[in-house]
Amino acid sequence: GAFGGATIENPWETIKKYEEMLKSPPYNCDLIVPLQHLYVPDDYKTCEEFDFPVILSGHDHHRVDETVCGTRLLKPGQDAEYATALEICWSDPQSSEPTIKARFVKCSDWAADEELKEECDRAYDALLPLRNTELAKVPDEFLPLSLNKL
Repeated sequence: GAFGGATIENPWETIKKYEEMLKSPPYNCDLIVPLQHLYVPDDYKTCEEFDFPVILSGHDHHRVDETVCGTRLLKPGQDAEYATALEICWSDPQSSEPTIKARFVKCSDWAADEELKEECDRAYDALLPLRNTELAKVPDEFLPLSLNKL
C-alpha cells in the first residue's frame, strides 16, 4: 500500500503524544524540536497550540522565518536550494531557556558528499520511466495554458 502501509495521523495529536512521552522519564528531554512537513497555516496552529522554541518545517516552496506565539518557525523552501543552519545554546547548565540562532544558507555553497549524491541519484533512477509521461490530457478549451482563463 501507500507509504509502505504507514498511516497518516493527526499531526497535533501525534505531537501531543510524543511531547508528553519525551518530557517524561526515562527521556526527560530538555528541548523538543518538531520536524514537520505541513503548510504554513498548519505550522501556525502548531505554534499556537504548543510551546516549542523553534519548529523546523517544509512543504511550502518559499522560505519562512517568523515568530508566531513565541515559537520561531523556519522553512528553507523548495528543491534544497537553501538549508536551515540552526544553533541552539544554553548560556550555562542552569539556564532553562536556550538561545536560538538560525539562518538560511545556500546548499550550493558546499561541495556535495559524493557517496550521498550517488545514493540520491540511484533513488531517483526509479522515476526515470515516468519522465515525460502524460498524466492527463488537457482539454482544448484550456489551451494554451494560462492563468488569465481563471
